[in-house]
Amino acid sequence: MEAIIALGVAGNVIQFLDFGQKLISTTLEIYTAGSGATFSNKESETLLKDFIESIDTVSENLLQYDTRLGEKLSQATAQNGLQDIIDDCRNLAAELLARFEKLKSQRKPGRWQSTVKAVKFMWQDSELVKLQERLSKYQSQVAWHILLSLRDYCPPSCLRKPNANQ
Repeated sequence: MEAIIALGVAGNVIQFLDFGQKLISTTLEIYTAGSGATFSNKESETLLKDFIESIDTVSENLLQYDTRLGEKLSQATAQNGLQDIIDDCRNLAAELLARFEKLKSQRKPGRWQSTVKAVKFMWQDSELVKLQERLSKYQSQVAWHILLSLRDYCPPSCLRKPNANQ
């Protein structure tokens, strides 16, 4: 029985040391960065901003193609719900960006502020990862719909494989 208790205590000590190491490294990263955010947060922010711009462009182009190709595309768009997926995708990206902005300090954080930010980041890390996974699924869905739309509007000659003998 004592061996099981000792094993449990050892496991708890290891978890505590792991948490402490992550907290210290995150705190140091925030403190030395000077911007109040970890490198991965800054990278994610940059990618999210670019993604939001890209998804806005896709949405605008979808409306342009809708008016150029007439009713045929608007029926296809309505059928596959691409605009709804794009809107949901953009909203999720904006929410994720807002959460990253919330985690960032407005000025260069001190040691204590860096520690507080690190704790907040560690508490929200799993939630941020879940949101990023959802966004990735939306991105895949948007890409799939666009690929299918291109296939529908591409002439049959562009879908054929070139003959090696020609």
